[in-house]
Amino acid sequence: MLEKKGKFFFTGTGKPDKLMIKQGNSLGVKSILERISPLFQTPVDEEKKGLFYGILAVILWGLTFIFVKKGVEYSHPLVFTLFRLAVALPLMLFFRPKQSLVVLIGVTVIWNLGSFNFMALAMGQGVNASTAAFLQQTNSLFLILFSVLFLKEKMPTSLLISLPIAFFGLYIFFGGASLLKNISLGLVFVLGGAVASAFGMLLLKKFKMKGTFSTVVWLSGLGALIQAPLVWGSVPREEIVFSAPSFGYGVGAFVLSNIFSSIFWMKAVQLSKSASLSHLLFLIPLVVLAIDFFVLGAHIQTDHLIGGAFIILASSVRFVKIFKKQVSSG
Repeated sequence: MLEKKGKFFFTGTGKPDKLMIKQGNSLGVKSILERISPLFQTPVDEEKKGLFYGILAVILWGLTFIFVKKGVEYSHPLVFTLFRLAVALPLMLFFRPKQSLVVLIGVTVIWNLGSFNFMALAMGQGVNASTAAFLQQTNSLFLILFSVLFLKEKMPTSLLISLPIAFFGLYIFFGGASLLKNISLGLVFVLGGAVASAFGMLLLKKFKMKGTFSTVVWLSGLGALIQAPLVWGSVPREEIVFSAPSFGYGVGAFVLSNIFSSIFWMKAVQLSKSASLSHLLFLIPLVVLAIDFFVLGAHIQTDHLIGGAFIILASSVRFVKIFKKQVSSG
């Protein structure tokens, strides 16, 4: 004989019947799912998904600047990049991407080695993380230019409005005219990295390279194989030494940037238009500044606040348009 006590059924022994409890729990879970299921029935715009992945990538890229800045203090910049990429070599034995070897090598040379080496060389010349992040934003201009020329993408009207606002904000953010007085070889290296980064993103989109673990592992591993003779031929022998701290920072940069950030960004490239991605790139200096402030104890100046406000305003011009499109289509 069954006796009901509360939400459970008990047998004559007074112990709850396991089958009845299981059925009751299933009904409870089903009821909860029925209540929350409408929240997941609204289709999410592909570009909105791309923005989400892009934001994650930008945050991780900002964190990577700290590892690069610390790593080049212990090793030659090119050696540090080799340490960073060599982490992927053993992983290549267990994963094989779908892309052809020619495509992987091309993207590796331009996107990985180009941007990473230029950035490492720039910081080796004494360029601080914030200034490097500022000039790196020119890759948004190169990305838009390359997309219009080679992928025939259209430039939205909102971009003509937001780009001047964004660069005015960046100009204020980094000290205005004083920034232009400090042109050096390091800043030229940063611009070179921006061009390589933008063209690499173009190749990702052109060859429809999705963000998979096997793909990013092979891009890094091939980069290490190509980087090794470059290091041997250009770095003085006495500077080609193993440095445990530099290798440790290289591992951190590898995990944050080469794995997670690369996967998220490659997904964003396939889902979003170049115009949207360019606005995300503008946010990198703000991420780096926030990390400098909360982690390294850097001071935030008035220029940072005013310039940051203009950068956020410029990015919101494009983002609001995307979200309005999502609401109207829904």
